[in-house]
Amino acid sequence: MPYREIYFVDFSGGKLTPDVDEWNWGAMRISDPDPNAGAYVITDHPDDPEGFGYNFRVERKKTTPSNVAGRLSVFVTQPKGPPPEPKLDFSVRLRLQAVFDYPEAEGYDDNDVLHRVSYGTVGATPDADEGLTRPEPWAVGVVVSPNVNLSDDTKIVTTTCQFNMAPLKGGIRLNTPRSLQDDSPVQYLAPLDYYWFDLDGGFPKFIVENFFCGVDVTAHPQPKRVCGLGTFKTDNYSGEPEMRAYSSDVFQKQGNPPIGALGISVVSTSGKGRFKVRLRTFKVSIPFGASWPPA
Repeated sequence: MPYREIYFVDFSGGKLTPDVDEWNWGAMRISDPDPNAGAYVITDHPDDPEGFGYNFRVERKKTTPSNVAGRLSVFVTQPKGPPPEPKLDFSVRLRLQAVFDYPEAEGYDDNDVLHRVSYGTVGATPDADEGLTRPEPWAVGVVVSPNVNLSDDTKIVTTTCQFNMAPLKGGIRLNTPRSLQDDSPVQYLAPLDYYWFDLDGGFPKFIVENFFCGVDVTAHPQPKRVCGLGTFKTDNYSGEPEMRAYSSDVFQKQGNPPIGALGISVVSTSGKGRFKVRLRTFKVSIPFGASWPPA
């Protein structure tokens, strides 16, 4: 199905204003960090002298309570429908895409000093990383929410690129957390070697997409669910992307509200350490020839 771009933000130089904004959504915004988790954002640091993107560094401390996620999000809130629609109804087909690069992670030593980590073999930790906490699992998610922000993980529809270091499962994988499907995703790349992603020129780029569909949900009997498809690939891979279908009852549990926010979250719910990515672009598209309200 061909898609037409209606919203596009290039984060170069720390920019949040859209280059394409057909439905007048306005600039994206950055979430307020949770002081219990230590999340924060920086737009200038030595890894990005050219200013190609927005650098998000999120820290989840050793003392962070188990019910507090380390999270930093960039999102557009209360998006409108096509003029003159004041709200974006959830019964729509949307294609959301996030592009990022330079994933990096650090673990704490016994003195609470952070050190960069990289894992050489699946399920094993090299000597240089012994004694460090593991910042994994953490993820970059492309999110649709009925709320006006992306702060509540129980009320989102998301596709994530997850960096995971579970025993014998270390690597990068496509996931759809909080969906009604609870089967384990498969690895896309393994082992998890952050140094491989830090090559000259910011190579490779990670491309995560969320094909969201709420069309006709309220017209059918129970169960009423939105559905979709997540995809993930790196730009140096010429084959088909990794794909994972999902369904979700998040909007139905909230009484079928309009879409409250769209955006990107960098998050960990259980890791101990600091993780970082450089966000490059965010894009929202709709099918060519889509009617309104959706048919």
